[in-house]
Amino acid sequence: MGSTYHYKCNDCGYTVEVSGGPDVGFVVKTQTGVCSICNELVDYVTEVWCPDGKIEKTVVIGACPKCKTQIEQVWNHGDPCPKCGGKFGERELGMQWI
Repeated sequence: MGSTYHYKCNDCGYTVEVSGGPDVGFVVKTQTGVCSICNELVDYVTEVWCPDGKIEKTVVIGACPKCKTQIEQVWNHGDPCPKCGGKFGERELGMQWI
């Protein structure tokens, strides 16, 4: 089961809800990264395995779920804010997903 967390930058106030690194559910692995087009932290799909072999057509491996640009910069909990380079405060649990 995967989890997302609420992050807020202490310097610029940027807020986001992401896993904060690699994560895994029943049929998908994800990683948090910085989208160079959206300039946002996003969780993107790195691997999918489905027993029936069907994958949603909207899933693009390694791409931003919003704009479909390939993610080139991985982000992990403790890394600086992508907006200003500042530090995020303590993270709070957002939701758990399967």
